[in-house]
This record gives sequence, C-alpha cells and structure tokens, in this order.
Amino acid sequence: MTSVTHRGDANLFAGIGFAAYFPKPVTPDDLIRALQVVLDNGAALAAAEPLVTRHYVKTLQMEPLSQPVWPAHTRLLLVEDNVVNQEVAKLMLAEIGLTVDVAADGAEALRLLASTDAKDAYTLILMDCQMPEMDGFAATLALRQGAGGPHHSTVPVIAMTANAMKGDREKCLAAGMNDYISKPVVAPTLYRKLRHWLLGETGADIEPDPAVSAPVTVWDRDALLDMLKGREDRLQILVQLFADNIPERIGGLDHALSRQDAEQVVRQAHAIKGSAGQLKAVAVEQLAGALEAAAKTGDWQQIATLALHLRDGLRELLQQMLPDSSTVDRDKSQQHR
Repeated sequence: MTSVTHRGDANLFAGIGFAAYFPKPVTPDDLIRALQVVLDNGAALAAAEPLVTRHYVKTLQMEPLSQPVWPAHTRLLLVEDNVVNQEVAKLMLAEIGLTVDVAADGAEALRLLASTDAKDAYTLILMDCQMPEMDGFAATLALRQGAGGPHHSTVPVIAMTANAMKGDREKCLAAGMNDYISKPVVAPTLYRKLRHWLLGETGADIEPDPAVSAPVTVWDRDALLDMLKGREDRLQILVQLFADNIPERIGGLDHALSRQDAEQVVRQAHAIKGSAGQLKAVAVEQLAGALEAAAKTGDWQQIATLALHLRDGLRELLQQMLPDSSTVDRDKSQQHR
C-alpha cells in the first residue's frame, strides 16, 4: 500500500514480487476482498494481471461476507441527534441483519427505555456523546442509576464521539459506558464491537480506535459508495438528506455568530462535522472541526474567519454532490429578506 502513485506502479510491484497493490486510502471492503483473492490462491489470483488491484477486485463477483447469527432477542437503540449519522448507522446495521430504534438525545432515550417492558428490553445501546438537551455522558450516568428502568441499568453502552482526544476513553468509562468508537464510524469497527458485546467474541477491546490519516479531498464519492456496498440509490438519499439539512445548520450558525453565542457555534459546527465525516467529505469535516475548536476558545475574529471558510467549503461540496444545487447561497439570500 502506498500513499504516492505513479504510472506503471502495478507492473513495478508485480515484478518485485508483490501479490496486490493499492494506493492509500484503502477502503475496508477493498482490503477484505483483496485478502480473499490472495489467501484463496486460486483462479481469481492467477487471472490478476499483473497483480491484484482495486480495479480488479471490483470486477470480481465475490461471495458475500459471512453474516453472524445474532441472539434471538437482540434489540438495539441508537442515541444520535444527527439525521445523516442516523441513516448511515441504519444502513450499516441493515447490512448485517440488524435493525435499530433511534432517539435524538439522552432525555428521549431514557424515556423510551423506561417505557419499555423487561421482556422487550434493549440488549445494546450506541450512544453519541455530544447532543442537545442531554448528552451521552449524562444519559449513561442516569441510566446506570435506574432512570431507564431496572432492566436497563446494566445494558452495554458503546460511546460514539467525534473528538477522539486523549482521555476520552477514561471519560466514557467513568460515565458508565462499556466501550468506545471514534467518529466517523466505519463498518468494520462497528461490526467488531457488536460481535464482541452481542456474541462474546474476543479481539474487540475497549481501546480507542486509532485515527486514520488520509489526503484532504472535498468529497471521496468512491469511498462513500464502497461503504454503501455500491448502492447508488442509498448514496443519493444520504446526499439529499445532507443537502436538505444544510440551510438549517447555516441559519443556526449565522444566528449564533450574530449573537456571539459560542455554545451554539460549537453545536452547529459539531453537527456539520459529524455529517460530513460520515459522507467522506474530508475538507468540510476538517473546516467544521476547526470552527468547533475555535468556538471553544472564544476567539471571535478566528471564529468569523473560519465560518466564512466553512461556508465556502460547503458551497464547493454541494456543487460536487449536487451540481445544480445552490443550497448555501439560497439560504443566505433568504436570511437577508
């Protein structure tokens, strides 16, 4: 695997003796499929000329990945306020035969849990850490104290956080959470955690997932399509959902800026960062993350500058996602009427 590519690399690496060659970043699905071909050491590997590449893997009709048999009464709850992240999680879980109920914040989750009979109790909760009304830390503390009913006081809780900062693991554990996933959530990590907590499989400890570095791009459409198993219809649904949500986010951000409400700037930037990350929009994810960090310091000159950069980044992103869209500009014009 190499970060730098040149014409003729495939022939070069084949001549050295490599069995496969992939430029970074490599998607989990591509890597798994390539390993299938190489380890099988059969006709598919023999037919790879000059060696196994990303494009070759995509031409193969591979057997579907094995799907685990989940316990009969498996019931999942996702606590997440971001609608794009909700849909991505639903799609990921559907791929492995699981459905999930959704609560938009900690308070709503506790009400839902408390109203659920013991015979229909949830068996695992995926808990976002930063949400309005009640965040994931407060919700989990209340859950452990019985606020979700005695039958839910020990249910496994997997934290989901976009911060991925040192000490987050300890903070999650101190709140009573059992495990930790960094955002944007990737399918292999999520599946590994679910297999551990629902099936008791080993090899999925509670250490934070390492950050993955990748070249900054506006939008990695191919990576998103790979994550969605090539389903163009699902990609279009998520892109439209993201685009429809942007005017509200920009409106909330502009209102917060006009009032110098740093807390609301953090909230809006965090929401944009989360959605962009799930949709493989790296540039906007990083811009929103920088704005979120600046808002926590209270440097309003930097906040204003980063907000302008974020608006420009969103405009460029939407032009790539929906070439005929003018969502950001349209929202701006509506607010000046």
